[in-house]
This record gives sequence, structure tokens and C-alpha cells, in this order.
Amino acid sequence: MKKTLLAVTISLSLFGLTACDSENTSKEHIPLELTVAHINDTHAHLDPTENGLAIQKFEFFAKLGGYPRLKFKLDELREQAGKDGRHFLTLFGGDAFQGTLYFTQFRGEEESRLLSEMGIDAATLGNHEFDLGNGPLNEYAAKVNYPIVAANLVKSSSSALKDNQNIHEYIIKEINGESVGIFGLVLDNMHDISSPDRDTQFQPMIASAQRTVDTLKKKGANKIIMVTHIGLQSDQAVAKAVNGIDLIVGGHSQTFLGDMDELNAIGYTAHNQNTSDDNTYAQMVTNPDGGKTCIVQAGEWAKGYGLVNVSLSKEGAITKCEGRNTLMSGDDFTKSIQDPGQDRERFLSRARGFDRPNRV
Repeated sequence: MKKTLLAVTISLSLFGLTACDSENTSKEHIPLELTVAHINDTHAHLDPTENGLAIQKFEFFAKLGGYPRLKFKLDELREQAGKDGRHFLTLFGGDAFQGTLYFTQFRGEEESRLLSEMGIDAATLGNHEFDLGNGPLNEYAAKVNYPIVAANLVKSSSSALKDNQNIHEYIIKEINGESVGIFGLVLDNMHDISSPDRDTQFQPMIASAQRTVDTLKKKGANKIIMVTHIGLQSDQAVAKAVNGIDLIVGGHSQTFLGDMDELNAIGYTAHNQNTSDDNTYAQMVTNPDGGKTCIVQAGEWAKGYGLVNVSLSKEGAITKCEGRNTLMSGDDFTKSIQDPGQDRERFLSRARGFDRPNRV
């Protein structure tokens, strides 16, 4: 892994990060075009994950994702956005912890080091970040080179977290002269599903979201992104109840949003879609005041990434939200053939049809 991942220097001031407490509601706003790459629920899957794909009588096992492939792709997307003159963000929807022996052995050390090479602009906290209590979480947040945002985590209530300088309710980034507010939202029932220290308090999600939006607008940021780890249904509920959020980058339900018919046809089913939900990628939800919020989420285990292009008016309204999720596969795979007269055979093969990511 150390040989594969090249160290890079990531500056939080790439677009100009501000934490000013002063209000600036009189700012003259302009339209803004953004390209946002997003990941979530990587769960310490540093290595690629093998997935079975069935085609007629053959069963293929493709290697999907992994941190080296993800870093390479994010670097490529960032470079292309620069060539196209587009402003680029990378956001992470939480749950870096738990899932493989890498976490069992290193307790977040490798995750913090390698995720810091991804060029992430902001991340929120997953429930599994609290699995070992607040101590390892505090170390993770102090080591990564991207800000952690969690508006409904009461940092001051935690003796372990209260002095951490990298955990914020929100950040404001200056992008092409526009103030873009980015805030996080975590599960408010964290004590029921994880192991935060007993003194740690979490405020209600919907009330916290509206309060933070209102605060950001008072500070002159009328273009607002929320990075969450609360699940697709809760993202949809927040969008229906809160005014002023332009884009929600989600996590927790590990939903690989998009039309899955093509991938289902070849046996890929590990996408966690609930048929009762709207599973559209870049789905638009109507707010109480008639505004719109776009919702995206990108699956699980660093198998792929989401990429969404967003247009925001000078008034802060979202006028375009289009994109897709992409699974990243290599061009090597194993193939199994069931022969009644022989034992099950697996052998390495080369398939040119797998040398590009599968897309939905």
C-alpha cells in the first residue's frame, strides 16, 4: 500500500477556508458551477473487494475499488476538472472505521493516513467512528488533513473531544469569490447504536440542520452543502423538512444510487437499495418553502465513487444536479465454470471488457 499510494500535500486553503464569526449578509452573489466527487462508508477496505458477477453459466469474480484505485481516480477527476475550468470538491460521508483487519490492527491509524492522501475537502463522522469510544476518534480527527464537520455533535460536552481543533459544526469555503457553507449531520441516536463516551451529547438532526443553514446564511453563505451519515431515508426526511440546503452528500445506508438494471443483470446486488425508497441518483426533494435539495450517495467499501455536477444561482437555488455513481474494476478477474464431471475450477483470465469502470 505504501508503494502504491503516493504522498501528496493537501491544503485546506485550496479554495480559501474561513471560520469567521462575523456576519456578511450584504454580499453580492454570483452563479456557481461545482463538480463534487463523493465517497462514504469505506470501512477500512484499503484493498479491492472481490465481487461475483454471473453471465450465463459462468461466474466471474471482479476486483472492485480499493484505496489505491480510488486515490488514482480522484486525482484524475480533479485534474480533469481543472482542465475544464470547473471548481472541484471531494466530500466523505463517514464510516472510515471498522470492517477489515486493517482497522482491528491499527485502530484508525492507516485509515487516517491514507484518507489524507485523497484530497478530501470535508468529511463527517459515521457511527463506527465512535465504536471504540471518543479516544480513537479524537486521534483520527487530529491526524487527518481535512476538516470534520458535525453540526449536531455537541463537542463541548465531551471531555475527550472538546479541545479538538479539527471538529467543526461547519466550514465556509471561498470558491470563485462565493462563500460555500459545508456542514455535517450525524445520527442523533448515536448512544443506541455505537459507543461514544457517556458525556457526549447529540442534538436532534432536523432542528440542528435548519439552525446551521440559518447561521451560514447570516454569514453570507447562500450556497450550502450538507455531508451526512444518517442514511438515505433520513436524508430525504431532512430535505423535506429543512429550507436552504442545496446538496446532501450522504452515507450510512450504503446505498449505491442509480438505475441498477444493468448491473443486476450480471449478478451485482450488493448495493443496499430499498425498493420503497427513491433510489434515483441526484434526486431532487422539495423543501417546505418550495425550494429544492439534491441528494446523492455512493455505496460502500471504496468500491466506487459518485460524481455530480451542480449549478447554483446567485440567489443560492440549485438549478442543475446531474451525475452518476461508478464502480471501479480492474481488467483482471477469476472465472468459475461448473462442470458436472470435474471439480470446480478457478483460473486467472484477462478480460478487456473489464478494463473500464462499470457505470450506472
